[in-house]
Amino acid sequence: MYKGDEEILELQPEEIPAISKICKAIFMEFNAASNSKEGQDFLLKHIFAKEKIYDRYIKGHHFAVMKVEDKIEGVLEIRPPNHIMMLYVKSDLQGNGLGRKLVYYALNYCLSYNEMQVTLNASREAIKFYQKIGFNKTAQEMIKNGVRYTSMRFLFKK
Repeated sequence: MYKGDEEILELQPEEIPAISKICKAIFMEFNAASNSKEGQDFLLKHIFAKEKIYDRYIKGHHFAVMKVEDKIEGVLEIRPPNHIMMLYVKSDLQGNGLGRKLVYYALNYCLSYNEMQVTLNASREAIKFYQKIGFNKTAQEMIKNGVRYTSMRFLFKK
């Protein structure tokens, strides 16, 4: 049971296998059905595979993990300078504001680099979540490599 005691920390390289496993599991549970087999295979092999995560980590992508009682329960990846590439929270903790906290972390991270907007490609299942936070659609749903997504953007007010 979630008791409201979480922390967001920078990813340590030894945590990559764990976040790969988390991302794959949450994707299969919530998002796989809205993507073609080609899309599922692309994400599992080219985005969520631990080797690919490690490559992006080495190239300078910013990763953060949300820990609850020292256990990784959420994952965030930002492709510099301002694109949220992945955001996942384990299903048993969804609905407790943890995803929102990870988004706020991402927004603050990007703002600290003087970025005035943050972009992402949302799955069908996540569009309403992001809209509640203040993201707006910038295009209609698209399909690339079999993956369905809608481009969205958050603009900071000047």
